[in-house]
Amino acid sequence: MNRRGFTLVEVIVVIVIIGILSTLATIAFSNWQRKANIEKEVKELYADLMTIRQQALVTGMRHRIIFVSGGNSFTIRRYSSDEDAVGTQIQQKSLTYPLAKSDWASPLSNVIDFNSRGIMDDPAQKSICIFSDAAPVPDSIVILQSRISLGRIINQGGGCAISNITLQ
Repeated sequence: MNRRGFTLVEVIVVIVIIGILSTLATIAFSNWQRKANIEKEVKELYADLMTIRQQALVTGMRHRIIFVSGGNSFTIRRYSSDEDAVGTQIQQKSLTYPLAKSDWASPLSNVIDFNSRGIMDDPAQKSICIFSDAAPVPDSIVILQSRISLGRIINQGGGCAISNITLQ
């Protein structure tokens, strides 16, 4: 049997297979991209917190990070002395993904203060999380008085409590 081409059925089957494969690749790529973007944002926030802590230690001045309520941004301020009530704004940054925080017991629940020794003033442990179904490896940050650590949320529906985070 001598055939010189493809039948219409063969061509349609190949086109359907290519369409299915490209759809799966697109879905996998968008999940991978979202996962990478969340990991990047968590690591940048971690680096910002570490930098603030280090600047407080090196300069001997109190530094504060203020998270905007209901928003995805924060402001960093430096205070020249204990009498300085306003401080100097160092940086303001917007975030792409919504942040969730643990129930911070401090009256200023959106604030993290680092004193002149680089120690967080609030003795309560704090955590910041980004919830996602993309399963990023670091998706949370745990802040203790003298340490800041990256973490991973154990149960996405379990909240941003420190008991629901595994430290990296």
